Amino acid sequence: MAEREAEREAEREEALLTRVRAMEQAVGEIGTTLDETSTCRELSAFASRYLHAATTATS
Repeated sequence: MAEREAEREAEREEALLTRVRAMEQAVGEIGTTLDETSTCRELSAFASRYLHAATTATS
């Protein structure tokens, strides 16, 4: 039972690290210009890559 709880805790930590890495990456990629259109494109491209990666990782 304690082993299973340790596994769940490790999974939660990995999920948190994945989210933090995505946020750090987003900060570096989104809003690099003051142009609204460019920012929207950057946001769309990031979201598309991140969501695609998330769905293929769980498949």
